Amino acid sequence: MTIRRKAAILLLLLLLGAFVAFHAIRRPERWAVKTGSDQSASNVNVTPISITLAEMNNWVPPSKDLNATRVGVELQVWKVNAVLKKFTLALDQDIHMQLIDDQGNTIVAELPDSSRVSNKSRFKPQITEARNAFLKHYSISHRWRVVDAPVSVIGIGFWDFYGLPVFDFFRRKFESSSGVARNQIELHPILQIDFLQR
Repeated sequence: MTIRRKAAILLLLLLLGAFVAFHAIRRPERWAVKTGSDQSASNVNVTPISITLAEMNNWVPPSKDLNATRVGVELQVWKVNAVLKKFTLALDQDIHMQLIDDQGNTIVAELPDSSRVSNKSRFKPQITEARNAFLKHYSISHRWRVVDAPVSVIGIGFWDFYGLPVFDFFRRKFESSSGVARNQIELHPILQIDFLQR
């Protein structure tokens, strides 16, 4: 192996390590938004609006400000019918799901661990019920499990940005197989999941 190739591999590993470290220490304000314990959660319209994954992928993202409170689509509960392609238990104990439609559009939808959700969360009861409903169908682990199950999912819009373009770039590269939408929109948290007949 040449010195140049070794240096390139080392650089890649360093960048990957920085990416993982940044993922672990992301600003807690966005965790509050993710779990409905932020001050603006009271402004969320909880009447679900039906939407397609294609439409969600075409939403124009806001500025990537990790200090921002809820903006735009984060103030609305959405409902999508899609296929649950696969899921895994993430490092933060969220159940990380890839939703896909028949045109190949994907988004990430996540179910937080209710034990890690503040009791101040407006949505903790729904998060708990949705997670329990999921666990009645599937066991979870840190390995991806492919299920290809038709589902109806209700959740809150969430822009999952890392704040710095380099981290967003590496997220798209390393997490592309996890279903990250083109514009990084997610449903987070999931408030209800129904498993449909195939």
